[in-house]
Amino acid sequence: MALQVRSIPEAVAYALATAHNASWRAYVAANTSFPHADITSTPSGDWQHPAASSLQVTAAAATTLALVITSANQALSVMQIHFADALAHATSDTTNFTTVDALDQLASTATQGATDTQLNAMKAAFNLHLAQNSVHYTNDTTNAIVAADASDLATSETLADAIKAAVNAHITFAGDTQLLDVKAP
Repeated sequence: MALQVRSIPEAVAYALATAHNASWRAYVAANTSFPHADITSTPSGDWQHPAASSLQVTAAAATTLALVITSANQALSVMQIHFADALAHATSDTTNFTTVDALDQLASTATQGATDTQLNAMKAAFNLHLAQNSVHYTNDTTNAIVAADASDLATSETLADAIKAAVNAHITFAGDTQLLDVKAP
């Protein structure tokens, strides 16, 4: 099927991006086991040299309550961006996005109990995201968080590190072809 496009550079650019994205999405849906058509990423470069790097949780290992809070806050931000990513997914995950979007960043003075509650809610939302109906091209059965719920410092450290590892692995569970996110001038 041919796309009919006006012979002006902007129209051609949008049509090429649309055709490329549609072709790769169809391939992923029919021929791969990837849950994503693209990696949720952070753009860089300029219009002549566009680049992107994978969005990742980069916090240090959670070995203190302060580091657990830092890791949880980073993971929450990354999950919010990833769940809403309509390029990576067949459709954005509005169901679980609502859950994580309702969570606030933990204050640096958050109690152990508040931190445990936040981590447990993030774990639940993430695991539901992996198999959310119609979100992924193929459900992700590889990256579920199996660590025990947080109930004290030791279990919150373990869960924070497990969330970080699972989120980072899930985001990059995609093919090596990048989709084009064309922005209006």
